[in-house]
Amino acid sequence: MLKFFIIIIVLLGAAMHQCAMATSTQLIWNSNSTNSGNLNYDGISGGIVRTELKPLDIGRATLKYCNGFAGLVYVRQTMTVMFIPRVLVVNNENIAITPSSTPNTTIGIFDNDYYIIKTTSQVQNVNEQAGCQSLGNGYYFGEKTSRINLKLSIPNSLVVNSYLGKLSLKSSFVEMHASGVANLQKPSDEIISTHSTGIISIPYSLNITGSCSTSTTDIAIDHGSLHPSVANNNEKKVTFTFNCDSGVNATLGLVTNNPSTLTYPGGLGVALGQGWNSLLKLVNPDNNEQGSSFILSSSIAASHTITLSSTLQETALSDTGSLNGSAMLMISFN
Repeated sequence: MLKFFIIIIVLLGAAMHQCAMATSTQLIWNSNSTNSGNLNYDGISGGIVRTELKPLDIGRATLKYCNGFAGLVYVRQTMTVMFIPRVLVVNNENIAITPSSTPNTTIGIFDNDYYIIKTTSQVQNVNEQAGCQSLGNGYYFGEKTSRINLKLSIPNSLVVNSYLGKLSLKSSFVEMHASGVANLQKPSDEIISTHSTGIISIPYSLNITGSCSTSTTDIAIDHGSLHPSVANNNEKKVTFTFNCDSGVNATLGLVTNNPSTLTYPGGLGVALGQGWNSLLKLVNPDNNEQGSSFILSSSIAASHTITLSSTLQETALSDTGSLNGSAMLMISFN
């Protein structure tokens, strides 16, 4: 008897690959550097204080936070972070703070109360071991913080007095290491804020000598209904008062979001639609000079009567219809 056997050979195979773990670490350091800048203002309320936070050496820093896996890394990136209050409270009055950005710097809002300002470096190629260290360790860094410009707007309601104090900012230095660019991870804003215990103090000295106000915040100039034949060069004037309870040196100037395509000497051109423009002019009460801006100076408390005029200007495209436009009067104290 013949016997037939069917033998099925099953070959089991597996490709064994070494599993490479993506390495990524984030470290938050607090610098011991402090700022030597200051904020000084001597004038009436309603003015502007400007200062520049000059770059600071990170220098000796203390590790406050570390997260990630140890291993060989090939890229490194750093980030300086500052938390700047949006408001400085002086004598129960809020002074608004506005930072301005510099190259490679981003400005956002954190927790409603702070600006968060980040300056991120270029990715650096490295070849080194990285991982978490013991919190509290110190290390010296050669990097610097970024230059930041600050503007403080003094409210009109801040009463005459001298005010001294400090504006406190939080800062930190963040290191990120990874096995590749795609693995670089930044810690969240919340984590950075929690571990940003480094404080930069900016002394301020505000000497408020007086205050100014205007008789109105809205001015309407109505040219009425006019026939096109008599509308060109039609002029209307209104007045308002500028009151100061001390000497003042202020610049008054007109600006608009709808400038006319034509420019006019001695004033500001505002587009009204239908091919018509308005020539707006301020009249300086000291010398009756007219223009889009002037400087008002007085060594004593006074009430100044300011005249604002609007003159209709016809163009080659002028047509009938409803005309309207707007402008703003900006007052800055020198």
